[in-house]
Amino acid sequence: MRTRDSVKYGRVSSKEQEKEGFSIPAQWKLLDQYAKAEGFRVVREFVDVETAKKNLVRAQQSQIEQADRHRRAMSYQAGDQVLLSTNRLSSHNSKLRAKFIGPFPIKKVWSDVLVELDLPAVMSRRFNKFHISRLREWKEGLGTKW
Repeated sequence: MRTRDSVKYGRVSSKEQEKEGFSIPAQWKLLDQYAKAEGFRVVREFVDVETAKKNLVRAQQSQIEQADRHRRAMSYQAGDQVLLSTNRLSSHNSKLRAKFIGPFPIKKVWSDVLVELDLPAVMSRRFNKFHISRLREWKEGLGTKW
């Protein structure tokens, strides 16, 4: 009987698989038995341990890069002037409504993402703490004064 050349490839994706008996030595033992029974000659051996973890880390890095492309690094301080998004401010939707109103001064910065605005008396019934995603930095000449 003629022997054929073959390659032995062992792979374990996680520590749990290794504990369950899918270790590289166990796989190689089975592959050696199969090769002997079928008349194969192993010419090379390859080991690929925890490729799933490596692929997961690579995928997470890619997702982080994609998400960071849409993020703005903004930090506000008390006294800064900002525009407030009109999205979700009123119960009715109007195509003619301005997208942002203001400027309003920041009264207090609660955290990196939450600020308290000094709203006028007309808006006194409105909650005055907003996430920074609802704000835009106000520059002189942009937008209309409240």
